[in-house]
Amino acid sequence: MKKNLLLLTILCAACSGDDTSGFTDVESDGSTDTSVADVEQDASELDAAPDTRDEDVDQDLEADVDIELGPEADAEHDAGPCVEGVSCAEDGVTLSTCADGEVTESLNCWDDRLLCRDAACVEPWRAGDPEWGACEGALGATPSTLAEKAVYYDDIAARLHVHPELNWLASVTLGEVELECGEGEEAPCFAPADPDTATYEDVRTFQSGANDGLWNGLYLTAQAYRYGATGDLAALEMVRSLMIGLEQRFTIAGVPGIFVRALRPDWDTLACPTDPLSYVPDIEKDDDRWVRIDDAGCAATYDPELEEFVSSDHCGMNEFAGWCFLDNVSQDEYAGHMLALAAVWRFVDDEQIRESVVEMMDQVGTHLVDNDLTFVDWDGRQTEHGILYATSFEDSPGFLAAQVLSWVKLAAEVTGRADLHSYYNDCLLQQGEGGKCLPYPLETGENYATSYLPQMVMYVGTDGCQSNFNRLSMAFANMWVLLEFENDRDLRAHYQGVLDTEIMNTSSLRSASLQNNSWFNFMYASVQDLDPDTTPVVQELVEDGICSLRQFPERKVQFESQLDGYERYCAARLGEDATEIAIDVVDRCAATFMWWRSPYSINSCSANTANVIGPADYLLAYWMARYYGFIDESL
Repeated sequence: MKKNLLLLTILCAACSGDDTSGFTDVESDGSTDTSVADVEQDASELDAAPDTRDEDVDQDLEADVDIELGPEADAEHDAGPCVEGVSCAEDGVTLSTCADGEVTESLNCWDDRLLCRDAACVEPWRAGDPEWGACEGALGATPSTLAEKAVYYDDIAARLHVHPELNWLASVTLGEVELECGEGEEAPCFAPADPDTATYEDVRTFQSGANDGLWNGLYLTAQAYRYGATGDLAALEMVRSLMIGLEQRFTIAGVPGIFVRALRPDWDTLACPTDPLSYVPDIEKDDDRWVRIDDAGCAATYDPELEEFVSSDHCGMNEFAGWCFLDNVSQDEYAGHMLALAAVWRFVDDEQIRESVVEMMDQVGTHLVDNDLTFVDWDGRQTEHGILYATSFEDSPGFLAAQVLSWVKLAAEVTGRADLHSYYNDCLLQQGEGGKCLPYPLETGENYATSYLPQMVMYVGTDGCQSNFNRLSMAFANMWVLLEFENDRDLRAHYQGVLDTEIMNTSSLRSASLQNNSWFNFMYASVQDLDPDTTPVVQELVEDGICSLRQFPERKVQFESQLDGYERYCAARLGEDATEIAIDVVDRCAATFMWWRSPYSINSCSANTANVIGPADYLLAYWMARYYGFIDESL
């Protein structure tokens, strides 16, 4: 009875909005058209959270809330007929129609992850119809428009950086081509191939390293956004190709749920290490080692005493015979993979691709739960950076909690598995019976959302000079996944508060909002529920992100260092000189992914036109901004 009274009270209370004649269809980039049908609203879905931006992020989310209807509620219900038309309820998510003094229709906008504003269901980042700045006349802006740079970078990625038989993005070293000799030069004369016309056939070396998986995850995310924003079939085919590469990275290790750091087919342009000592297993498992797949499809390592390769009984990788892979995968790679799989699931509507996401997340979820939040490698040993569980004794338990919460939540939502939802709710969030659920001596049944997550500790040392920017980027990516897939309004408000107070808008001189980081700014803006208080902050961050994109170079080949005007302020984490304020994008050395590295490091760089770096950084920030409507194709 209480539930029915609550429902009637909320529906009648929602009738006092604008006097309009019908519902508004909402259309947006990559979003849902929302219209009202006969909807029965369960009262539990109307339990929306107030704006908790200024509340303590350590609030107790475990308390059961017993809603009582007092005299005021009964009086409101008995007050008389509702106001004609369509209006939003005070909960911010319920859209109701009142006709002839009665509520005739009701819709929960949040079922489609929309808010109710001005008698319509709208995306949270568009609530209030904000106007985004364009950063006209930005200092250091390139002559090319944002769209022109995106066209160039999408083109060069497809023709040069993604070999059709590799299916992943790689920076490259171009081979030389013969040119007409200049005056005084002796024939023959050579120079690196022109990156504006070169293809993968002109590559001398496809570059590979320990974080290949991370960088490819970020490029796959960019292409998922590109398809979501445009529906471009070229973007869809690139997503399809990159998903094949991701599946190879997932299956060559032969362990369900485990990716590898890097893999190679042993070509001339991407060769396996020739030194057999590179394949000697590491005793402490604290170094990455190469593993060869023998002709029988089994993992083989090198025995220096026998001076020969020894095959293991870890087999079944026949399709990769002759290849090699780098083991000891870390959390870094998974941050990129999980971000990519989350974006593909959200923005790509191809059923075959989505089935692949389900299969991979099913295995990742199972691996995390069965191994008590650790990564167990092909050799049965825990990887060096594969300990994911958080305790209060960690230097940043919030960083670990963000990983665990986001990855388990993503796996639960994508697969729909009840056991993964239960693990997230009952173990990590300590709902239901709660209690100790992990075997570690230091794990005491704490709520990962309230006990650990707010302890991010992202900015370390005086003025944040000792901060780990790799960890910061990982935390930001994981928080985006968590916010994108958490549907509970109270929890989501709590997570928004953590992102805001622990990462984006802290008191540190190196707070994320001060880094001229387009990717950070757009990620933050995309998971906000805009209101009169938050909109000005988000508008400023979005415009700052656009300014940085305008400064982004038109070509990703290394140029001569332009950092003479930047003075040393302090020593960074690894001892390098660091500035006081973020270096302008136009003055930074080229990087595999600019937004991932410290914007304060005073690094020298020399020109090298043969080295062409993959464009994942520009494309991810640009296509995010396009998808969310922060910029349009005219900029």
